Amino acid sequence: MGLTNPTQLADNSIWEDCLASKNLPSPPGVATKLVTLAKQEETTFAEVEQLISLDPSLSAKLLKLANSSLYARPAPTESIKQAISQFGLNGTLVIALTFSLVDMPANKEGQLDYNHFWLRSLTSATLAKKIALLLKLKDAESYYLAGLIQDIGVLALATVRPTLYKSKKISSTLHFDTIVVEQTELGLDHSDIGAWILKQWEFPEQYIEVTGNSHILDPDSSELNKVISVVSHLADLWSSESLDLPEELESFMVDHLNIDEEMIPNLLTETSKEISEVAHLFGVKQLESSAISKLQQEANDALTLRSLMTQKILIETNNRVSALEQKSADIERRLDYDSLTGVHTRAYAYETIKTLFHTENRTDEAVSVIFVDLDDFKQVNDSLGHAAGDTVLTRAANILKMSMRSEDTIARVGGEEFLVIMANGDVDLAKGFCERLQNNLSSADIRVNQDTFIKVTASIGLSVHNETTSFSSYESLISAADRACYMAKHAGKNCWRYVESESDHKF
Repeated sequence: MGLTNPTQLADNSIWEDCLASKNLPSPPGVATKLVTLAKQEETTFAEVEQLISLDPSLSAKLLKLANSSLYARPAPTESIKQAISQFGLNGTLVIALTFSLVDMPANKEGQLDYNHFWLRSLTSATLAKKIALLLKLKDAESYYLAGLIQDIGVLALATVRPTLYKSKKISSTLHFDTIVVEQTELGLDHSDIGAWILKQWEFPEQYIEVTGNSHILDPDSSELNKVISVVSHLADLWSSESLDLPEELESFMVDHLNIDEEMIPNLLTETSKEISEVAHLFGVKQLESSAISKLQQEANDALTLRSLMTQKILIETNNRVSALEQKSADIERRLDYDSLTGVHTRAYAYETIKTLFHTENRTDEAVSVIFVDLDDFKQVNDSLGHAAGDTVLTRAANILKMSMRSEDTIARVGGEEFLVIMANGDVDLAKGFCERLQNNLSSADIRVNQDTFIKVTASIGLSVHNETTSFSSYESLISAADRACYMAKHAGKNCWRYVESESDHKF
């Protein structure tokens, strides 16, 4: 139920602003008098004709509508009296009030898209009347008016909170996004404000109640309430580019409004046709690519809510699958690649060695493992800072990549330790790589900041698993390369050493 009393909220600041504002939306003079006439039990055609005739613009619009295809008749309608007879007394009041409300001046200081607001409002009104006629409900024009004004609170909020509808959280024109922002920012939404506004305008109680409950699918509410709550969701099909209908909407329409499931396609199709003309008559631009136009173009089967919901679920499922696949790929990449240097990780390198080791045992192809430990790296961090250290690591990784073959694998396995894996190469090839890498590193000038260049060397260890220098496991092959690197450190650094077997412990 909407709040019609400002004191019903704990946080009254928004109500205080509404009460203090002199710029809240108010219906033009003619519209105010139309509301008064609508509330009277006995209103005559002459009274309505006299009132409408006071507004030439309104009179012209009524005649234009009377002669449109929406109210087609054999002979043209040439007078307000004829138009009133054509629309009926209540229909004339509602239509005239609609034109008056749509013509209300916009708040130029706010960020509200007024064209979208009135497109949605007119869509809601058209839908509400369509459903009322479909169900043969009494006073279909009342449904039209209730649909038109259900979001009137948006106009008030756009006045007292001019930047509210500029929020980055409103990522689309979906009505639900707007409601979430309102509730997050204000602790209420426009249905509460709308009910209060209508009370200030002295609207009949049924419209105040319906506006306050317009977002709630309540099976125990009045027929008018149920229709308007359904319309509040369906209007997004024409006023938004994307689709977000609640899954229970179709069952609510079938079970609680007694709308035959087979009627829904025709309801949506006929509404689309009528909205085009209504928007034109009221000077409102339609979306070039609304959700329903996209679905109508894509769907070959009957346009049912179920097909729309199925498509929505498929789209959402595909989006979730894509997101999960991307997330999985991101995680996999983080597991496989070092974030600083861009080379592979220790886990990836060890798994690669394991795979190649077992393959070599079947194919007699050699597997070479080269450990590379940058010399005196701690001094770089201590004297020049960690940013300089990161630069050295990245540059060293690039030198390693430039020194090896495209089919070889490089990984960072420790702070300043790298591992190179060579497959399908003999011992001499691996030794040649160690020599080349040592020269390439020691001859490079690495720039760590604007004015500082440093030299970097490395201690390199090699082990090879093949027919003549075999190891019992891939772990022992890795351990041998590590041991060879340790030997190079003890030999004075900036050199490489080779361990031929598991039993080779020579320094």
